[in-house]
Amino acid sequence: MAGRPTKYKAEYCETVVQLMAKGWSKEEVCYNIEDGGLGVCYQTFLNWQDQHEEFKEAVREGDRASSAWWNRTGRTAVLGGIDGFNATAWIFNMKNRFGWADKVEQKTDHSSTDGSMSPTRIELVAPKGESND
Repeated sequence: MAGRPTKYKAEYCETVVQLMAKGWSKEEVCYNIEDGGLGVCYQTFLNWQDQHEEFKEAVREGDRASSAWWNRTGRTAVLGGIDGFNATAWIFNMKNRFGWADKVEQKTDHSSTDGSMSPTRIELVAPKGESND
């Protein structure tokens, strides 16, 4: 039993890179057919990456191009070039789409092998008849 013929076309590689270079996400490339997107479901988009090496590389290039667009947009905005820029929304976008993260400092363990510098548990004890609440 044969499946349906594929809608895949080699020219989709160029479409992916062009749209993502405008900051589009993969999902937008799939679904926004009225703006030039592919008009396919996301699973098909993923399948095409598995089935067509050139499409997989186009998506990788598109990811880099999209990240570059968002980086450039953020830099322009930070320098005062975009009225009404929402820095918080931009930061969340960068964290969620491009793996940005807050820097986490490593804490030094000051405990000693003999226990002399180990943390001590301190409890607040209320006098008899009084509550800690």
